[in-house]
Amino acid sequence: MTIIILFFIYGLIFGSFANVVISRTRSDEKLFLTWSHCPKCKKNIRWVDNIPVLSFVLLRGKCRYCAKKISWQYPVVESVVSIIFALIGYFYTVGSIGSLLNAILYSFVFASLVVVFVYDVKYMEIPMNAMWLAISLLFIINIFTDLNIGIFGINFWNSNTFLHSLSALVAFSFFFGLSYISDETWMGYGDAFVAIAIGLMLGPIGTFVALMIGFCVGAIVGVALIIIKGKTMKTAIPFGPFLIFGTLVMFVVQNLWPGFLNLFI
Repeated sequence: MTIIILFFIYGLIFGSFANVVISRTRSDEKLFLTWSHCPKCKKNIRWVDNIPVLSFVLLRGKCRYCAKKISWQYPVVESVVSIIFALIGYFYTVGSIGSLLNAILYSFVFASLVVVFVYDVKYMEIPMNAMWLAISLLFIINIFTDLNIGIFGINFWNSNTFLHSLSALVAFSFFFGLSYISDETWMGYGDAFVAIAIGLMLGPIGTFVALMIGFCVGAIVGVALIIIKGKTMKTAIPFGPFLIFGTLVMFVVQNLWPGFLNLFI
């Protein structure tokens, strides 16, 4: 239980930093060594008003200085990242150095993917710095996992590094092809890089199921927008968030039900 609480607290902290990345990436502001400020009145925010989730509640969702509303993005992102961190802490309860390292690396991966999710929803664009960080960490996780079980010296073709990298290549090629053929009207090139992360994380079957979840949820949301908001079939909606949602679902299912993917074999 202690490790779960610690991961939850760290999740709140990194969720707060994820908000900084989301808000400052587009404006090219420095991510480090600069004080947080209100986006409306630009006044620096005191530490007591910068406590994840709690400060938002105490301030009733308004800036202390200008009384303008604070976006719900901030507490929602902080809460989501903290919950994901707590789940990862639960899945990788510290029993060895390997499990702790995997927990830390996966936490950073999902914090990066949350940044990609929210940024794509807001700006219809994949922030590649966050995407490359997630991809690099996933590649490291696969190598470390294979080294830990010693499979490199037995059968490289059955290793996570090979199978997950192959899945990433196939997924990337599929989405890149859709983007190229449609001149990015069906899919953006950035989604192809999200597909790399899915392949590296979930492997062949998990990647396929995650993509199916993403396509199905995306279709449902698209139809709902047409019915409720009066959108049309030509209205562009970001697809990266649906891919990331499918990835998170499969990650959770695989850890809660290790034999789940055997149902598809």
